[in-house]
Amino acid sequence: MRSFGLRVRVVVNFAILSLAVAAAVSGATYVIASWYLSGERSDSALTRASLDARAVNSALAAGSTPGEALGVIPVVDGSQPMLRVGGTWFTSTVAVPPDSLPADLLAQAEAEGAQQRIDVAGEPYLVIGLPTSRGLFVEVFPLRTLDRTLVIGGWGLVVMTIFAGALGALLGWYSVRRLLVPVDQLGDGARSLAAGDLDVRLPAAGDPDLDPIAIAFNDMADSVQTRIAREQRFAANVSHELRSPVTAISGVTELLEERSTAMDPNDASIVGHLARQVRRLSRMLIDLLEVSRMTASQSVEIEPVDIARMLTQILQQHGVDLALLTGERPVVRTDGRHLERVFDNIVRNAESHGAGLRSVEILSDPDTVSVRFRDSGPGIDEELAKRLFEPFVRGDKADPSSGAGLGMAIALEHAGVIHATLEVGRAAEGGAQFVVSIPWEIAA
Repeated sequence: MRSFGLRVRVVVNFAILSLAVAAAVSGATYVIASWYLSGERSDSALTRASLDARAVNSALAAGSTPGEALGVIPVVDGSQPMLRVGGTWFTSTVAVPPDSLPADLLAQAEAEGAQQRIDVAGEPYLVIGLPTSRGLFVEVFPLRTLDRTLVIGGWGLVVMTIFAGALGALLGWYSVRRLLVPVDQLGDGARSLAAGDLDVRLPAAGDPDLDPIAIAFNDMADSVQTRIAREQRFAANVSHELRSPVTAISGVTELLEERSTAMDPNDASIVGHLARQVRRLSRMLIDLLEVSRMTASQSVEIEPVDIARMLTQILQQHGVDLALLTGERPVVRTDGRHLERVFDNIVRNAESHGAGLRSVEILSDPDTVSVRFRDSGPGIDEELAKRLFEPFVRGDKADPSSGAGLGMAIALEHAGVIHATLEVGRAAEGGAQFVVSIPWEIAA
């Protein structure tokens, strides 16, 4: 079952709570109003019927006929007076026929008076019966106006309840929006920090309950930035301090290697092995120095770059057949230095670890220019592909003397500076595939 987000849950809870409270208040209001209005209507009708009964009784005592006695009663709000004398009914109108009156009501009215609500032809009426010395007086009062008032009032309360629920949802949305602003800022800041922007900081919200979130994040970012800077300085200092002795060792080793032809074969083999290790150490130091200098905030120099021409020069430097280069010849506006380092490291990696390049293809779309490198090696498994761009990561079958595993990490750093992306996977025909996607133009 899908779990809804915090925003949705808070809004729904606010709406339900507001709806429940409004429904309870509206229900209580309707019950009280209905009870009060119905009681008021019943009391006023009983008072009116009592007065009319006395008037009819007085008229009959003065010698008036039943019809004349009923004629002296004014008709107010559609009321209908009736008089039963000796089993005969007299009435001024026939809106409610006497035979529609309940027998039990009439029996109780003759004894002590009674009242009851009835429906005649779908219309509600209040019937009040009172005994007199001359007969039974009955007066019928229509309740249509009262019922209509209660219906309109009830629907009004329903509308107000729904409006209260919507208002509660709106209030919940506004509240959660304000409460989650620091959380959204924290998420954006964490993503920026993970992307390499070490200068990102969160602004204070001005709320004593929310500011600790921003303060904690900023402290963490400061700590991360300080640690990375310290590690970069350490790597740079170590590499710089080792560079002079390694350069001296390299010079001596090259001199010995030049004279190895005159040496004993065993001694020559040792010198050759020593020369390979010294060259590997020298390349490692150069890579370490470059990694220590790489930062996401490096400046870029934007210029037109012919992708095909740059790749041709790089392939020639590595002795790769130029027939492997196919595709378009786009010109992008980017920093050529960084892009060249990306291409050079990928080609170097393919030649050193991927049994040589199989193809280099240039493609383009409205947003980017993509360069697809395929090598002839065994390919890269999924687990290695996830870690390939980390420093000092190499394949299990990589030649230990071929490098320290920094080339792809350096390529990724250079790609990030020019807003390019670098992806690795397995080619359809086997071997590894690297795809570099370069924007047509980057902002200065």
